[in-house]
Order: sequence, then C-alpha cells, then structure tokens
Amino acid sequence: MRAALLKTLLLSILVLSSVLLWPQPSRAQLVFSEVLFNPVGVDTAAQVIELENVGMDTVDMGASGYWLYWAPARWQFPPGVSVPPGGRVLVHVNRGGVDTEDEFFTGLSGTRSLRGVDSVSLFLTESFADPGELLDFLQWGRAGQDGESVADQAGVWTLGDPIETTSLREGASIAYDGDGDASSDWCVDGTPTIGIANDECTRPFAQRPVRINEIGFVRVPGGTDHYAVELRNDGVVVVDLSGCLLALDNITPFPIPSGTVLTPGELLVIHIGVDGDDGLFDVFTGASVIWQPAAGGTVSLHVSSDVTNEAAIVDFVAWGMISRREEAAVLAGLWSAGEFVAISTWRDDGSLAVPVEGGLLSNGVGRWAIDNTGTVGRPNDAPPETSVVINEILIDPLGDDEGSHAIELISVVDKAVDLQNYTICLEGFSIGTGTTCYTLPGIDVSTNAFIVIHWNQFGTDSATDLFSGVQPAIDPGGGSLSLFVHVDDTNTNNLIDFVQWGPFDSPRESDAVGVSIWSASEQIDVSGAQDGTSIAYRGSGDSVLSYRLDSSPSIGMDNEEVIPETPFRRGDCNDDGGVNIADALSAINVLFSTGAFRPCGDACDANDDGREDISDPISILNHLFGGADIPDPFAICGFEAEADQVPCDDYTSC
Repeated sequence: MRAALLKTLLLSILVLSSVLLWPQPSRAQLVFSEVLFNPVGVDTAAQVIELENVGMDTVDMGASGYWLYWAPARWQFPPGVSVPPGGRVLVHVNRGGVDTEDEFFTGLSGTRSLRGVDSVSLFLTESFADPGELLDFLQWGRAGQDGESVADQAGVWTLGDPIETTSLREGASIAYDGDGDASSDWCVDGTPTIGIANDECTRPFAQRPVRINEIGFVRVPGGTDHYAVELRNDGVVVVDLSGCLLALDNITPFPIPSGTVLTPGELLVIHIGVDGDDGLFDVFTGASVIWQPAAGGTVSLHVSSDVTNEAAIVDFVAWGMISRREEAAVLAGLWSAGEFVAISTWRDDGSLAVPVEGGLLSNGVGRWAIDNTGTVGRPNDAPPETSVVINEILIDPLGDDEGSHAIELISVVDKAVDLQNYTICLEGFSIGTGTTCYTLPGIDVSTNAFIVIHWNQFGTDSATDLFSGVQPAIDPGGGSLSLFVHVDDTNTNNLIDFVQWGPFDSPRESDAVGVSIWSASEQIDVSGAQDGTSIAYRGSGDSVLSYRLDSSPSIGMDNEEVIPETPFRRGDCNDDGGVNIADALSAINVLFSTGAFRPCGDACDANDDGREDISDPISILNHLFGGADIPDPFAICGFEAEADQVPCDDYTSC
C-alpha cells in the first residue's frame, strides 16, 4: 500500500513538473492584440486584425495554417507561417492584396467586413465548435456573439462579457492593454498602433475627412438668394454623413439626411433657410431655419446630437468675436481658445473659405480666408463668381482730348448688384511702376445694365455715369485694368476681372492668372488702334480672344461694331464738290492707274450697281451730255440707301 501511495505521489510530482517547466502551448502565445473595425470613412477595406506572439518561442502554424472565424466568414493562414517571440501579423479583412511574411489579405470570397457589434476567434483547425482547438477569442458591442460559449468552455473568455465600444469613434481601434482574458483587458484607443506595440489607450475623438470648406452667399437665377455651408471630403475614403449634424450659432442643429455620402474631393452644399429637393450634392434645411452670417458667429460639424461633446465634434470655425461654443472644439484640438477669424473685409455677398493651398488638413484661424468672390458649390480654386465685367475701354478718344477716356462695366447676373466699394485699378506706361485705383460709390446696377466710369473727369455721379476725378490718363499704348469687389485690392479673392493690352506686363497679371481669369503672358494687340478706338468685350471668356479693337466705340450701349456712314455726292469721284468731266477721268484713273486718288468708292460708283468698273465713267459722261441722271445721293449730299461692297472711307465736300 505504501509503495502504491509513493508511486502515485511521484506521478503527481512529474505531472506538476511538466506543467511548471515545459513550454506553454501555442494557445498561450499567439493572441489578438488590436482590431481596427471602424476605419475613417466607409472604406471597410481598411479593417485590420492584429495578432501578437506574447510567448518565448516561435509560433509555427505548420503546413496547415491557423483559422480566423467571424461567423459565417472564415479564413485560413497560408502554409508555413511562423511568428517569432514578440512578433506581430496583420490580417486585412475582406480585402485583396499580396501576402508578405507578416501581412496577409483575406480576399473577398467567403469573407465579410467586421461590424460594430461582432466577434472573432482564432482556431488551430477548422473545428470551430471544439474548445480544444480554440486559441483566442474576443467580442465587442454586445454579449452573446458567435463563439462566445466555445470561448467560455476553453477558458479564454467569460459569458456575457463584451468589450464596451460606445465611446469608439471613426478611426479608433480596440486594443489589448491588460493581462487576462476579459473585456476589462481591452480598451478603445483613439490613436491606433496597428503593426507596432500597443501604447496607452487615448481618448477617441470624432475623425472624419469631411470638413467645413466654405460659408457664403449663393445667387440663384430666378430664385431666392441665400447663404449656404459647403462641406468637402478632404480624405481618400468614402464618407457616410448619416447621423451628423451641422450647428449654426445657437439655433437647433440641422441633421444631415441619412444616406448622404461623399467620395474623396466631393462637395456637399447645405442651403440655409430655403426649400428644395435634396440631391447628391445639395441639401436644403427648409425655410424654417433662419440664419445668416453676422458680425460674429460659428459653424460646427458633429457626429452626434450632443454638440457640447468634444469627442463628437468634427470641425469648427468662429468669426468676428470669441465664441461661447468653442470649448468642445478646443478640447478636441480643432481650435485655439480665444481665436476667431477677422472679417472686417467680408462683404455680405462674399464668403469665408478654406484656401486650396495649405488649408485643407490644418485647424484653427490660419485655415480660413475671406473670399468675396465665393465659389459655393464649386472648388475653391475655381474662377470667381463674376457679377460685373469690364465691357469696353475707350483707350484712344477722338482727337487729342485725353479727358474723354471711359471704362464701361456691365452686370452679367439676373439680380441687381450693389457696387459699393467695387474698385477698379489702372496700370500702364503712363503711370510707370505705380497703380491708381478708383472706388465706386454705393450704386445698384440691374441686369445687363451699363455703368460708365468717365476716367480722369469731374462731374455729378448718376445711376449710369460715374466720374473718377483726377487720375492718370489711360495709355492706349499699353496698360491693364483690374476690377475688385472690395477696396482691398491686395486680396486676390476680391479680383473678378482683368484686361491687359500691350505690350505691357502688369504686376497683377499673376494674380489674374492665379484666379483663372487671364492667361499668362497675354496682351491684347492694340497696334491697329487709331483715334476713336476702344477695346470691346465679345461677351464670353477670359483671354485676349475675348476682346477686339472697336473703331466705333459704343460706350453705354451694347458692343456692336457700327461702321459710321459718310455723307457723299454720287459721281463726284475726285471729291471737289461738283460732277464734271474730271470725275469721269478720276474714275478711269482709279480703274487703270496704281495708287490713283479715290477718297470715296461710293462717289465713284456713279451707276450705283455696287461695283467700280468702266460703266461708272460712262455713266458720268452720259449724264453730262444729256443722258440719264446719276442715282441719289446726287443733287444734295446724302448716304447710301442700301449697303453694298463699295466703301466710302472719306469724303470732305459734304
């Protein structure tokens, strides 16, 4: 009996020694370390499961690789995978790619994306109901997920114990930060460390690549002008804005409609205070939402209805004064306490916008600029919304009267435009390296109406005529005009039109090129300009081809080339005031002598057949010797009754 007891004791010691001294099984070494199941945006192809070898020995998955199971999906590691002590492997879920020794892709066949409430198991084999084959397990969001009971039987998880993820925001992960096999050993990490050692879990804040991009005025042809807030997807993934809210000052936040999705680079315009049909890129708050930018205000974007929660705010901007609602944005790192955008130069019909260069991914005041030529609904580097253009420039008045230069503006929108503080600046050879500007008074211009600025002249302003006062003369040989919607002519966001004639290289050309209203190194050719010439706009475009020289200026009227009529007396081919034999000789000389004097072709066209030929001197002679009368105008000076191909360039005897 004693021998039997001794034998049993020795066997017990041996078993205990094997447990204490022999290496632990693989199940204790390869475990889940971090899971990114909710990446920024709706690009679920960015989901990753990270496993870590926490043991002292290399884990060799052998010729038959281990299995991941997230019901009903399953995926097997390829043969020959091994993980050294402290090593990690990453598994990209429901995504194709090229495997490496520590990074694997499940592919799309037979898999699915991880969900906000889900579980995942690691098995030695495909026996997913066998606790003896289970290596590790975790579940999040809710208890009772697939595999929970198997994990409980295997002693690697407890029934009814999910990882709490209510604080998780897009871009956060769940990460292991304990020493056991319970949900308390996991945390929500706002700064995922996929592929490297887990750090301390940081608080997750809302992460969305969709940002506030512009706040400004929208003109609606035939409709109601209003203000709008423009959002832009600055990231590289698709973003679903369902459940997000836009907060405007202290009024009730506006919920963005469910199913609103933006792909990278796309814009969403939220039209404030107007009704309309929501579309892919336009959302309407309805007329019940009454709001417009004022001397001071805020706009913010949130992922939940709690607009005071710093973990749920996505973007924020304040202008005009310190905002009482800045606290959440400051705590979230989106804003600095006490900051606000200065708006002293912001026009009521302008906007507050993010410059394309350098502003997209930054935060705070430096991200914003005043843009009085707003582009709501279009990229911020698009050509400005133009309300008024330079339509005609009288660069070379008749005679030596430099005091009659004029600049004609025309409205090109279907609403009245207030020209208060619109500024036009002249450069040219006559000014040297300087610039001179004239700021328009408060005056409205209606659709397709003209405003004539009488340059370098004094007079009484009216609804259609303005007088610049003393200014340098417009140089017909070369210069430029720039039209701004504000007196701040240093801000290119105020520039709406530019014209350059040459040869002259305006220092402002680069600004005009930068806002896409002119092409580099272009000048309108004015070599053919004479007394009474203007530069006239053709009605569309922003290049030299959009303009022409006009020998019949129509300042204050439509730009239509009108060939001035010259009074003449038919038959008086030599322009001496009478019709006689000398005119027949002049008509013959015109036909047969190179360089013969012919001031007025219509006068030499004695039979008014629209041609200059031998029949004209015959008609003159026929009349002089008792034949048919010469067609009018003959007895007295007059004009061609019907235009023909024979011109009358000059006639002095009428």
